[in-house]
Order: sequence, then structure tokens, then C-alpha cells
Amino acid sequence: MPLNHTSKYSELTDEQYAAIGRIVVEWSNIERLLGFLLSRLLRTPEFLGRTYSAGLSAFRMQQAITEATEVHRHRYSTRLVPETVLDQIDKLNVQITKLRAERNKISHFCWLRSNDDEVFGTALAGGLPTPARIRKTERKLSMVE
Repeated sequence: MPLNHTSKYSELTDEQYAAIGRIVVEWSNIERLLGFLLSRLLRTPEFLGRTYSAGLSAFRMQQAITEATEVHRHRYSTRLVPETVLDQIDKLNVQITKLRAERNKISHFCWLRSNDDEVFGTALAGGLPTPARIRKTERKLSMVE
């Protein structure tokens, strides 16, 4: 029995469910890798580092990574981690921030099938609609590349 209590024509197809599932799984992989990266920047063995990062949200891990790169730049004058690597980490962190926003929409929106090639998601937010609010609370995803 579908949980969305909508018309059968609004239910997602198996392909659409699989696409959303892949996004959620890949995000889990990103979170795990953020923990590994944080451990390395803190010069902590991976397993011990996980005891610290396991309780952190992705947002908090990203903040800690940013702070760690700054410590490496200023306190250690890039003697332990080269400046080019720190720059790459910073760029990656910016990309992950954008992905996190998209992941949050995908994970927390309610999704309906527009047609077999597109799904529509909404946060079902209250308040009066404005163009800015609509951009934040609605999203379409295409299954066609």
C-alpha cells in the first residue's frame, strides 16, 4: 500500500524511486568520506576519528573541515598539508554545500509523479507563496538526461 495516499497516477515509478534512492545512498557515502577527511586533517587514526565525527551532521563536519584547513594554513604554515591540497579541500567543501542543499530537498520533500519522465517535489510549507519561497520549497526532477 502506498504511503503517499494519492492517486495511482501520482505514485512514483520504480525508476523514479530508484533514482531518489541512489541520491540518498550516494549522500551517505559523501558523509562517510567527510568523516575520513576530517580524521586525516586532524591527524587522527580513522577509527578513532569516527568516534568524533559519527555524532556530527554533515554541516558540522564541513565546518570542522574548514576550521582544520585554516589551522593547517596559519598554525602549521602548510608544513603538514600543502597549500594546493588545502585549496582543493576548500573547493570540494563548497561543492558539497551545494549538494547538501539539494540532498535535503530530495530527502525531505514530498514527491509526486508528474509523468513517467518527471517528478515534482514540495516541502508543503505554510505561508504565502512568493517567487523566492517557491524556489526553496518546490523542485522538479527529470529522469531523462
